[in-house]
Amino acid sequence: MVSLGGALGGTFVALAAPRLFNSYIELPAGMVLCAALVSCGAANIGGSRPFRRLFHVATALAILAFAGYLIQNHVRESREYTLSARNFYGVLRVRDDAPGKHSPAQRVLIHGTINHGTQLLRPGGDRIPTSYFGSGSGINRALRALGERGPLRIGVLGLGAGVTATLARAGDTLHYYEINPLVVAIAQSEFGFWNACPAEKRLFLGDGRLVLESMPAEHLDLLAMDAFSSDAVPVHLLAAEAYRTYLRHLNPNGVLAINITNRYLDLAPVVADAAAANGFSGIVIDDAGEDENYYSPSTWILISRAPALFEHANFQDHFAVSKLQRKPGFRGWTDDYSNIVQILQ
Repeated sequence: MVSLGGALGGTFVALAAPRLFNSYIELPAGMVLCAALVSCGAANIGGSRPFRRLFHVATALAILAFAGYLIQNHVRESREYTLSARNFYGVLRVRDDAPGKHSPAQRVLIHGTINHGTQLLRPGGDRIPTSYFGSGSGINRALRALGERGPLRIGVLGLGAGVTATLARAGDTLHYYEINPLVVAIAQSEFGFWNACPAEKRLFLGDGRLVLESMPAEHLDLLAMDAFSSDAVPVHLLAAEAYRTYLRHLNPNGVLAINITNRYLDLAPVVADAAAANGFSGIVIDDAGEDENYYSPSTWILISRAPALFEHANFQDHFAVSKLQRKPGFRGWTDDYSNIVQILQ
């Protein structure tokens, strides 16, 4: 019976809840229901009749107070967001932050607790890079250096709010590979980055690695991977075998830019091992994000089979830029084995 109940509950949360709710409302509702079931289970508590009556009244009042507290929290949290939507991949929220003493008004896309892109709410804000993509970030430095050669072909795994579109210019080609259709809908309706970008744009829906494996060569000058900032790291995107696919889509002097900014994991050894196994060399760029108050600290790894690019002036900041090096004894990730324990901080 317990197994059946667990299966039914799991099925409800996985299949029904994303269609019925725009938040994780089933969690507080389940907590209240559990408290009520415990109360019912204690219906035959021993003691005198007045004691039992007092116990049940106190229990009912406690459950009501607990439910009221949870409802109040849910309502207060809901008021913080202009939009809340949910699908199989989780809850996405949009929040508008008022201007502060040192910060402009801005709109933020939140997935769980992770910022997936910020747009400044001012004229031209849809063409200003923010968050992990500021002037000192690895991807920004790389695109400025590559752009001196002429129009670029750019691919990005992960759309988010679309902030990376601010880095593409007229004449460039920009392709996104995004797994979550809800992200696409919100990025195009609530944020202006996609529509304001003058590059030739196209969006491919599906798992980034699988989409790229099924496509003919994209001939990219830069392929960016921006999918690792949360605690749920898509391991298969960093497996050694995946780099063969990325390599097929890069031009001979192309760059693979990987945003390894992460609260919990040090992903540099993972990238270094796979890069070396596939003939890449690279650099690590730690950006404090202090040039503007709407920048966020970030760590990017840039790897290429044509490392002469890293001699460009954009990468001569010795405080922020270091050489990507393998970690002795580290076993890299593959499709058969992902040694995540070794990189836990």
